[in-house]
Amino acid sequence: MNIAECLRNYLQLVETEAFAKYEKDFSCRIEQALSQSYMGDFAEPDMVTEVENIVNKTNGMGARSDRFSISTRSIFIHGTKSQVEFEYYGRKTRRELGDLIFIAAILYEGQKYFERFTISQFKKDKKKVVWTLGSKSSREQLHLLSRFPTFRGVRGSLV
Repeated sequence: MNIAECLRNYLQLVETEAFAKYEKDFSCRIEQALSQSYMGDFAEPDMVTEVENIVNKTNGMGARSDRFSISTRSIFIHGTKSQVEFEYYGRKTRRELGDLIFIAAILYEGQKYFERFTISQFKKDKKKVVWTLGSKSSREQLHLLSRFPTFRGVRGSLV
């Protein structure tokens, strides 16, 4: 099968009721995990773990058509697992790239045609959700996440 045919079939899949249900169920489960984490006063790494567990439990919930399937997974990368090194105004610095990777794979007749991942960064504050730019560390991480400079993984990082 060629890519054009695969894309046509994929576009048909994402317009089905099964896909709409999968998408809504998936987002609802993430929202519930975040709500429970905030109500339970979880620390940021525990929130990331909770969302990761919810995402990985949904793997059997994927959208399917007669020949297509979509599966989702996540990987906890909080802390040193996602440390990268990059230039910040002329000097090298290290910061966390993210906390969680979401992976979506699209399979057609059992063969993977597309896969994408999203790196998500969690921030939590007890009083209000805000990105404090007062610290040098926050400014460097915001630079990394907003400008996406060339970076490389450091020893012990999954990057």
